[in-house]
Order: sequence, then structure tokens, then C-alpha cells
Amino acid sequence: MEKADITFLPIVRSEVNFLVYPFFCLDNRWHTDRLTIEYHRTLDRGNGREDISWRVLGHQAYGLPGLFDWELHKALEVIINERGFPVRNPVPFGMRDVCRRMGITYSGRTAEAIKDAFLRIISTMVESKHTFYSKAKKRWIEDNFHLYDRVIYRGDELPEDGGLADTNYLYLGSWYLENLNALYVTLVDPHYRRSLSMGLARRLSEILGVKFYGLRQAHAPSLRYAYSTVCAFLPVTRHRYLSQAHRQLDAAHEELIATGFLERVEWQTATGSASEWYLYYFPGPRALAPLSALQASVSAAPPLDLEEYDGAADAFVPSTAATPALDLPPEGSAAGVPPGSRAHELVQHFRQGLVVTPPRRPSAKELQQAETLLREHGDARARAIVTYALGEARRTDFQMQHFGAVLGYQEAALAALTQQVQQAQRQEATRQRQAAEQQEMEAERAQEERAAAVVAAFPEAQRDAYRQRALAHLPPGMRDMDGLVARRMRHLVIEEGLVAQ
Repeated sequence: MEKADITFLPIVRSEVNFLVYPFFCLDNRWHTDRLTIEYHRTLDRGNGREDISWRVLGHQAYGLPGLFDWELHKALEVIINERGFPVRNPVPFGMRDVCRRMGITYSGRTAEAIKDAFLRIISTMVESKHTFYSKAKKRWIEDNFHLYDRVIYRGDELPEDGGLADTNYLYLGSWYLENLNALYVTLVDPHYRRSLSMGLARRLSEILGVKFYGLRQAHAPSLRYAYSTVCAFLPVTRHRYLSQAHRQLDAAHEELIATGFLERVEWQTATGSASEWYLYYFPGPRALAPLSALQASVSAAPPLDLEEYDGAADAFVPSTAATPALDLPPEGSAAGVPPGSRAHELVQHFRQGLVVTPPRRPSAKELQQAETLLREHGDARARAIVTYALGEARRTDFQMQHFGAVLGYQEAALAALTQQVQQAQRQEATRQRQAAEQQEMEAERAQEERAAAVVAAFPEAQRDAYRQRALAHLPPGMRDMDGLVARRMRHLVIEEGLVAQ
């Protein structure tokens, strides 16, 4: 489709849930072959383990929303912002105006493509199980809903009064509309977004733009995502091999680095998995620049609740230098655990390893649990149990918040520690055997060098006699191999005790 001139607002407020969680397919094969996008996670929000999920269910006849539909939604976001807040249903729009903002030329064909896109979006249902956060209600929603509820085109009958529509009208889904008006939003630069040539780069800039805001609150230098989580959020197919994953994402990373959104991206193999990797995203100056504007324009609250919402999505890499010391309450003394004790240190070790450190102080119950763990296992083993629990929780995407969650890992941690000890013992035995063998080889080599010196000092007749004896010990086929003959001569000298030990 032919490109058209585009004009944009300098900054657009975009609703956080539909910005972070996947709704539009970036993978063309997925868009045409599948009808479901799924994101699942297990986390701890303070009441034990909780399974959460976000499912996008496309209509069997129309399929899932794709790249074109995504661009339509972005154009409509600009129109919504231009009309101002609070947003009210229905939102009027012109077909030519939408085409202009999408960067395509208006025609009968493009108008039909937009109507098809609306049909896909309206027919696609979101199933949220405690993933969609309602800022107005201050809770995670369990419900089925739509991004858009309906579209009335010019000339169609209006539902309110039965009259004919003088333009096109869009009805936003109720949860989406409510969060817009509650300013559960983050700022998006539409000019920068349109400057990116790759869809993957645009989508990554959306996700990371929200998360980078949290980095400043978490005092962390970078954001860490599991590769599987990146694929789920984009959404794109997850690959099994690192080379494939690099081919899939490197070009988008390079474009974001070249345009100043990212400073760099680092890959690291995840422990215990050959097909899982961590990606460390370091924000560039362009990613950090809009944050001050966000605070000024959205004064009611930050766009992301790090304690609750963001913990369900990704992991922050803590900055050791910037992490404040725990302000432990004197109430610990009343619980029988004095401040500054080993129990406090163990709880601090636990909290420093969490995805996001809770702002609350450790409870007396947590300190007592730490004290019990220390009493039963000692300092070293108790600390190792906590380290094991933190590692396993990261591996399984379980977001621990309370020290009590560690206790469920004791048996597995102790078994792992036993295996580690046994493995260390085997490795030490192997090391000692190899060292002994190496020492023996070096001794033999030194002895042969001394034997060679003895043979070289022999009178010629004596050396010829040893040569004849060496030839007699070798098979006929090897007697013309001078190296083997010389070695046998050295061994004869050693066997006869003519070489000093």
C-alpha cells in the first residue's frame, strides 16, 4: 500500500496492560495458522503461589489481529489522545484520517482492509486470570473482555437513538476505557516508533519502555528477561538453538541500539537449561528521556506498580552498589530475634536475590523462620538452601515475596547439596589422579632424558652393542624405526641401573 504523509502528537499516552501483554501477532505464520496467544506464570503476591495467565483467543473465521491491525490501533491511540481525557465512548473517527495516520493512502481497498482489521480486533477475546491490572479498582482482574466492543460506520444506525451515523464511531472495551481514564498509562513517542523499520524493534520498544521506568525505581542498571518470556510478550515463535534466537532478535536489537533506545544487549545461558537464555537490556538515552515528562503529566501514580504488577512480568537485575541496606525493625527483638543477628543476615540474603525487593520490612514470622532454618542446618547450609530456592524460583518463573516460600525447597536443596558434595569429591579424586599421572609422566620423561645422556657418553663400540640388543627386542617390522630403537636403548640403560634416580 502506498505511503501517505503522517502527522503525530509529540507524545501519546498508551494503556499499560495492552502495551505489555501480547495482543497483536508479529509472527505472520502464527497470525495465519493459530488462534491463540498464551502467557502463563506462577508468582507469589504474598498469599502463596498463584497461577496467572493472559490468553488472547481469535475468532475461527477471522483469525488473530496482525501487524496491520496493530498499526490501526496505534493510529486510533493518537486520535483518542488528541480528543483529550477523560475518554468517552463512542470515539468518532474518519477513514481518511486513520489512513493518513497509518501512513497509507486512502482507497476503497484500504477502507475494506481497515474494516477487516476492526472485525478481527472486535472478535478477539482476552481471558485474564489475575494479569490485567485495574488501576481504578486496585486489583488484578479475572474476566473475559475485548479491546474494542464495536464499530458503527457512517450511515449505519446508531444504538442510542436509532438515527444514522454521520461519521464512524468506535466503542472501546470497558476495562481498556476505564484504565485510560484512570491514567494507567505510559508515554510513547509515535515519531520514534514510526522511524523504526522493524516490527520487532517497535514491539520491543513498547515493552521495554514500560519496564525501563521501573528500573529507576528499582535502582537497577539493566532489565533481565528470559528468552521464553520475550517470545511470549512479542509474541513470536520460541527457538531451541541460540543461533536461531540471535538471528530472530539481533537485527531488532541493533536497530534499537543504533537509534539510542538501548545502550546494549547481553545474552547469558540460563542455569540448568540448554534452550533458555537471559537477555540483559541496558537502556539508552532515548529510552530514559521521556521519564521526567511521564511523572509531570501523569501525576496520579507511576504507570507500573513494581511491587505487584511488574513482578509478574519479568526480573530486575539488582545493582549491588545502589541497593540500600535493610532497615530492619526493632520489633525483631520482641520476636526473640535480635537486630543484626544471623537470621537478619539470612533474610537480607533472601531479599537481595528476589526479582523485586519488597518495600515492606521483614516480618517477625520471617525472622523466626530464618532462625529455625539456621538452627536446624547451620549457617552455610541455611544460606545454600536460600540460594538454591532463589535459583529454582527464577528458573520456574515463581515470584517469591516472603521468606516462608524458601521452606518448601529444603528437601530438594539438601539433595542438591549432597549431589554437589559428591560431585566435588569425584572431581577432587579425578584431579588428584590426573596430577599423580602427570607427575609420573614428568618423572619418566626426566629419567629418559638422563638415559639419553648416558647413551650419548658411551664409547662407539658400547653404543653399537646396546643398539644390537635393542634391535633384538623389536619385531622385524619396527627395526628400521630409529626413534623406537633409540627409546629401547634408553630403557635398557634404565633397566640396568645406569641412570641416577
